[in-house]
Amino acid sequence: MIKAHLKNRMIAAIAASALLNIGRMIYLDNDLGRLITRPAEIAAYTAASLVVFFLFFYVVDLALPALSGKKGSDDSFFSASGKAGTVRSGFLARCHRYLPLAEGLLVFIMNLLAFLAYFPGIFSYDIDYQTWQAAGSIPLNNHHPVLHTLIWKAFYDLEQLTGVRYLGITAYGILQILVVSITAAWLMKKVGEYGMPTTARLVFLILTLFMPHMAIFSMIPTKDVYFACALIVFTVKAFEIAWENANEHRVGTKKGDRTLKQPLELLIFGVLACLLRNNMLYVVILLLAVSLAVRYPKRLVLSLAGIIAVVLLMTMVIFPASGVERGPVGESMSIPMQQLARAYETGENVLTVDEREQIRMYLPEVTRYNPRFADPIKNSFDEVYYLEHKGEFWSIYFSIGKKMPGTYLDAFLATNVDYWYLFAETSDPFADREYIETGIYRVDEYPMERASLLPGLYQSLETWAHFENGFMKRFPILYTLAAPFAFVYVLAYVILRRGGKPFGPILVIYGGLLATYLLGPVSNFRYVYPLFLAMPLLVFPIFCIRGLKFSEEDL
Repeated sequence: MIKAHLKNRMIAAIAASALLNIGRMIYLDNDLGRLITRPAEIAAYTAASLVVFFLFFYVVDLALPALSGKKGSDDSFFSASGKAGTVRSGFLARCHRYLPLAEGLLVFIMNLLAFLAYFPGIFSYDIDYQTWQAAGSIPLNNHHPVLHTLIWKAFYDLEQLTGVRYLGITAYGILQILVVSITAAWLMKKVGEYGMPTTARLVFLILTLFMPHMAIFSMIPTKDVYFACALIVFTVKAFEIAWENANEHRVGTKKGDRTLKQPLELLIFGVLACLLRNNMLYVVILLLAVSLAVRYPKRLVLSLAGIIAVVLLMTMVIFPASGVERGPVGESMSIPMQQLARAYETGENVLTVDEREQIRMYLPEVTRYNPRFADPIKNSFDEVYYLEHKGEFWSIYFSIGKKMPGTYLDAFLATNVDYWYLFAETSDPFADREYIETGIYRVDEYPMERASLLPGLYQSLETWAHFENGFMKRFPILYTLAAPFAFVYVLAYVILRRGGKPFGPILVIYGGLLATYLLGPVSNFRYVYPLFLAMPLLVFPIFCIRGLKFSEEDL
């Protein structure tokens, strides 16, 4: 009989090998045809990758006891003694104490320098559409999160009121980079409290120096930045409730600790996260389902239920009553559109003339199908016709799916392959999207021109924004869009392998968020920015599966 640890390692390796092989086929051909046309090649690649992944997880299993302080040895990776994270040397003790401050200052300085280089700021992504709403050129709607539009509107109105040019975008940028810096420092403090070794946190502090692209993104007026910050606090609060419930017999949780503070904080930041990104509601619903299934504390369950209730009340009652219009329904239909477009492109001998005509009625520019980018199809979606013939749309969608299931699968995988195939190029040749968009949209309501205060630094940062920097190319795994998926996959293995139930909320939240991105229109850095910002949170469970919370008095 195979030992349990060998079985688990093999399962993880098989799944990783399958994903790598499927990703490779999709990335090269946008379909799984090589399974039939080149079976020998696929078999050889599968065998080789299976061995590599099995050895990788073997190394992970060997390293975990030392990293997590299971042996409690003074010779462990982070010099633990008895409690995970208890630092013995005076230097490391001082580092432990001041690392959060150092992280916050370093992030703030890098962000501020980037802001001065791009002064008065970056005006890209969805800001044009939101500016039209802020200026009253179009009605306020929920195409993009209403809360973020209102935040930008406050700064826009401030500039209109004072008459100081660029005050709006400047004040917005400075406040946002300050919030990002405080969040980074707070996260560094929290992972230290829950057992992440000082040595490992020093590595993350140093790694910050090699991530100027994060500083560039921190100033961009897009929902993803504030969402990333709210998401980190929400996740930590959910983890804390699960952790204290599982470890109170060891930590010695006092009765007074069970106040309404934690559930209330979880509720507030959960609602903020949901109002800053529409798909976050599905993540909260998933976490609630998991919490009920694995019997997480009632405080967590009730808070999650409260988040769902408040968000539904806001979006379905308060927003409409306040005059907020509904955004385009096609925004949530990227994958069905891509699947129909691919069926139209490849199924000339399968689809009837009537079926092809029906597809064109909903997707007039169906011939513009791009396997990695849904916007060309989505932007031509005839929403008026769809609303009048919604039943017919889904009827034709499912009937074609029965005839061409493989085509639908290819279309789904090709749209989001950059998120989970490790060797995908960061600047996808099909999607042709920039790593980070640093331009300035021309909007009559808010005319802007670049006036860099650090032109030399601006030129250097542009190489990071467009993935042209030499360091990025030499170490692409640090920056590729699939890096967060790789970290989440390893995190899942560690948690499931070591029985780290209290760490489940971290996995469910960020894994669930990644899953929602698979239904989006394109793979883009802006969507995975929240996972890059939360990288210490995704990594620290590896070091403290068996750790205990500790305080300054333990040093």
